[in-house]
Amino acid sequence: MDVRTEILQVSLKLFNEFGSENISTNEIAKKTDISTGTLYYYFKNKEEMIVELFIKMNKEYDEKFNKQIDFIKGFNRDIILFDDSDFLEDYSFFSKEANILIKNDENFRKLNNEVMEKREKYLYMIFKLLQNQEILVADIKEEVIEKIIKIIYFNGAYNPLLRSLDGKETKESIKIKKLLPLYGLLTEKGKEFFEVEEIFEKLLKQGDIYKGEYEGWYCVPCETYFTETQLVDGKCPDCGREVKKMKEEAYFFNMKKYTDRLIKFYEENP
Repeated sequence: MDVRTEILQVSLKLFNEFGSENISTNEIAKKTDISTGTLYYYFKNKEEMIVELFIKMNKEYDEKFNKQIDFIKGFNRDIILFDDSDFLEDYSFFSKEANILIKNDENFRKLNNEVMEKREKYLYMIFKLLQNQEILVADIKEEVIEKIIKIIYFNGAYNPLLRSLDGKETKESIKIKKLLPLYGLLTEKGKEFFEVEEIFEKLLKQGDIYKGEYEGWYCVPCETYFTETQLVDGKCPDCGREVKKMKEEAYFFNMKKYTDRLIKFYEENP
């Protein structure tokens, strides 16, 4: 193994275990068994290591995804249910520190925006493919698609953090996190295609989700609910039109079941 690769491997292990903010270049050099001068020969600073690890992570992700999915063979539900949990955990510090890294490092912020734009374009293509296959309903506004794509992207990007809160990740929990934003838009064919009815029944019995009512201020053109504080002069903050108080049945994630785990997580990760 060459020195540059070894430095990256050691820094990744330390960042995942202790957080990048808590690790210095001196500590990385010591763990790599090289001098600080040698480390600076390969990397000007810690930020360069983080950026290179980010590039490496996304290159590996694309390679793994392209091997698993062959678009020439036609539509496959694994395209959207691609299991990235084990892969992303190898680079878990990115998920945990994303907001800090984006705020503090301009190069990382630019690179992250490029990756996010690329992933969202891919998800948009998948969304349209699902509509063409009559798995999703056809009549969905573009702004609604954009919002759902961002939710799906978030669920993937922050999977390791969700995993640390929820214990061991399972195929079902990965699937449900990626399908929840789409559930209300699935056709009957779509529900059968993704086998969601069986999963939702199991989650209901386990008490992970429950059926209730959601009430809020609804904008008909935007097809979006808003809270009282989100309204601007009593109107929709996005389009400026009138909103009306509405109530509808909905499924909710049972946060109470995970209260103790959440408290423990935030105590250990202030």
